[in-house]
Amino acid sequence: MSDEEVVSIPITALPPEIGAKHKPFENVLSATKGPAIKASSGGVFQPYEHGVIYWKQRIGAHEAHNFIQTNWRILLNSRTCLT
Repeated sequence: MSDEEVVSIPITALPPEIGAKHKPFENVLSATKGPAIKASSGGVFQPYEHGVIYWKQRIGAHEAHNFIQTNWRILLNSRTCLT
């Protein structure tokens, strides 16, 4: 995740917006894949089998899967700031 500090946080600490965002995408994203990841920028990533939901207080919860997720990873790896 480029320059982000990665720290696992307990699932119980997830912002409720992540769960709310997951509900309509349950069939697309599937089950969680590992613990949530706290970014040094204050955001939280929750990986799923087929995507990710990113939450940051300033922008809320957003899901990414398929084409968007692939391009997002490419941009993160090239150290481009998306938020």
